[in-house]
Amino acid sequence: MTFSINTSAFFWPDITHLFTIRQRKIKNFPPNFALQSLCSNFANTKKKTVILTTNIFKQTNAYAMQLGGIFGLYWCIGLFCLIAGFKVPVLSSFSLLIILSAPIMGIALARHFENQVRTDGPVYYGRAYLFSFLMYFYATILLAGITYIYFSLFDNGAFIEANIAYMQRPEMREFMDSPDVKIQMQNMLAATGYKSLEEFLRSISPIMITANIVDANLIFAVVLSFPTALISQTRINSLLKK
Repeated sequence: MTFSINTSAFFWPDITHLFTIRQRKIKNFPPNFALQSLCSNFANTKKKTVILTTNIFKQTNAYAMQLGGIFGLYWCIGLFCLIAGFKVPVLSSFSLLIILSAPIMGIALARHFENQVRTDGPVYYGRAYLFSFLMYFYATILLAGITYIYFSLFDNGAFIEANIAYMQRPEMREFMDSPDVKIQMQNMLAATGYKSLEEFLRSISPIMITANIVDANLIFAVVLSFPTALISQTRINSLLKK
């Protein structure tokens, strides 16, 4: 008697039912299932990124308003020292000291901001520059408001008259009579249409003084924000320690 054994039954099992099950599962998905899944993941990621960016900006802006107010008051102290310096010369030195120390004050406030938010994530250069510019911007707004209120309500032209009296001093008259300065003054008066420098100074209104301060401080904010951000950003050593 001869027995025949089909060895393929042991080594090649029938797997056609597996392909049938797989095909049924695939048919249950919509034709564009993979594309829809990819788009959904991308939309969720984009939404989370927008929310995170918005929160970072709100936090940076909030700190810039607070610390910008402190920096603006620091500028106001310097302004009032400059105004009072015509009567009390010692205050002129304090005004000059405040002007020269303003960049150091800005860097110190920016470093304080970096220390406060470092736990939420490192402050890279872009965010440090944004904070620095916003801080100087809000400080400029505060300084401009106080400047306009003071010169329009309380000064009554005393600051301009003090400048005119200061220019009548012998050392200033000697400086004003130098050929180069005299030519510059003549060109300025010819361009503005005034007959004398005193007449030009008395024509300056509080809004003109405020506008000049805003222009100068905005230029100051744009330029000084570069080194302020460079120094106040999160250091690489701090990141490596984590």
